[in-house]
Amino acid sequence: MKEILKLENKFRKMNAQELYEYATQHYPEIPNVGIGKPKLVIRRLLNLERERLYREEK
Repeated sequence: MKEILKLENKFRKMNAQELYEYATQHYPEIPNVGIGKPKLVIRRLLNLERERLYREEK
């Protein structure tokens, strides 16, 4: 959970262009993940990161 909070803080400090670049670099298989209002992009990225962490735990 701490990792997710750290990521959220990191994402909130980024501007829209940085969020888009992060999204396209880390999730190239999902083409529109970095498009939209920054608040929505942050929510999508956090959900994807949370899913990735749960998969790694199992």
